[in-house]
Amino acid sequence: MKMQKRLGVEIINASQQDALYLLNEAKGVYDRVLVDAPCSGTGIIRRKPDIKWKRKKEDLSNLVEIQKKILYNAGRYVKPGGVLVYSTCSVDVRENEEVVKFFLAENGDFKRESVKELLPQALKEKAGVDEGMLRLYPHIDGTDGFFIARMRKIR
Repeated sequence: MKMQKRLGVEIINASQQDALYLLNEAKGVYDRVLVDAPCSGTGIIRRKPDIKWKRKKEDLSNLVEIQKKILYNAGRYVKPGGVLVYSTCSVDVRENEEVVKFFLAENGDFKRESVKELLPQALKEKAGVDEGMLRLYPHIDGTDGFFIARMRKIR
């Protein structure tokens, strides 16, 4: 059964692919691309405490490399003027800000874009929103830990 039929959605065409491999036929096709990257899960430890026992030290560096590859490929799918959103359920700077900084350094046709006007009032004044990044913490925001970055393809 097709996902669209099962969900009752008719305005999208969903497909399943491996994000580590670039699809040439999808280059520059999409107005919006969301990357919900595989991550260490440090932002959801309160709900899944077993994460801290399952992770090894080398997992983080492996995940960062995977995140960089996925974000690079996803960026190729965005058409000029389109938006790329990168998100993790991690609170680790290496998986978040550093991955975005690396991507932007390698991809000069993307710029971070403010998310302030897209957020509820309670989040509009958080650090980083004017620079296109939002970080949520369980102990501060009463939610799981998340990181979100918004970038626009300028050419």
